[in-house]
Amino acid sequence: MSEAVQATFNNHQVLFSRIVTDDNGEPAMELHEPETINIKIRETNDIEQEKNSLLEPMQLIGGKLYHVQILCGPDHVYLFMDIHHIICDGTSQNIILHDILRIYEGKTLEQEKISMAECIKNETESRKGEGFQKAREWYLKTFDCSDVDTPLLPDSNLQEP
Repeated sequence: MSEAVQATFNNHQVLFSRIVTDDNGEPAMELHEPETINIKIRETNDIEQEKNSLLEPMQLIGGKLYHVQILCGPDHVYLFMDIHHIICDGTSQNIILHDILRIYEGKTLEQEKISMAECIKNETESRKGEGFQKAREWYLKTFDCSDVDTPLLPDSNLQEP
């Protein structure tokens, strides 16, 4: 199972992102290359007792934004993933779990048409342009709010992620 988790994470590079601070102390997302995941694998006879010890704090600035553990009980194997919502929303989590299952079943994953990593790179580049600055000023003036980085997107009505 750990190989399926590693392969899935490698297919979704945004999971290796880190939050860093720029020269002004503002947080920013930084993309990292895929890395070997340190998956803790433990055997247990009492899964209920072990579940209480699974939570680990995340170091938001510079640290990994996920934790993965596998607990092997007498009758089952349990996968526990704690992925920060900054890099993984509910739809993304559904995709990740389905991808792990596909690999675990011996299937191959389709390459993403556009990855979150590419979206981040595109947004970073667009923030440097004059159009972004004009849009930012318009939002600040119109809505009297602080920094606005991402345009509002419509909800998706798709049944499958």
